[in-house]
Amino acid sequence: MPKIAKKDKLERLAYNYIKEKILSGEYLPGEKVVEARLSEELNMSRTPIRKAINQLCHANYLIYKPNKGNFVSGHDIGLPEYISRLRLMELLSIYSVEKIFALKEHHEELLLMYAEKLALEGPEKFDLEEFFLFVIERSGNHYFNQLSRSVWMDFEEKATDEVRVLLNSKNPLIYEKAMFILKQFSCGSCADTKEAIKELIRFMILEAF
Repeated sequence: MPKIAKKDKLERLAYNYIKEKILSGEYLPGEKVVEARLSEELNMSRTPIRKAINQLCHANYLIYKPNKGNFVSGHDIGLPEYISRLRLMELLSIYSVEKIFALKEHHEELLLMYAEKLALEGPEKFDLEEFFLFVIERSGNHYFNQLSRSVWMDFEEKATDEVRVLLNSKNPLIYEKAMFILKQFSCGSCADTKEAIKELIRFMILEAF
């Protein structure tokens, strides 16, 4: 495979390459993923491959075993994987909020427009994926954006029926808690915004039981 000139594309190339191997069944559950072999196959250094593998571990395509390496995990996203991904979305959202407030870029106009859109649509049309991506994308962090999109893509591709029911829940309390996050965001309180995000995730986890 020819070497890619732009370094920022190497990590994504490696990620998609390994992911496709897993989804196609070429890499079987429990199989070890070896950096050196991938480096030769993709004609690139190990650094972007290692970063791609880390992302795939976050997305639960791979499992890291200390002193052993990275192995292909099972493909379905059940309840435990659902909860771990919610925790990941919580961390990404909180880090994004901290970054936005640190840069003093609260995006007031965008927040107001988005809040008005959600208010008009109501809980029946509330899209959880759109909400989290909206918050995280405000940080301008490419890695956060990429990782969060991967999480939702995984949900779409691998979620069990039980998890799909939870993701498509139209519980009005989820909508209300999301609206409260935007309210705290608009008020300019970083601490209260982060706490509101934690409360939403806590509620979503409890709803699963």
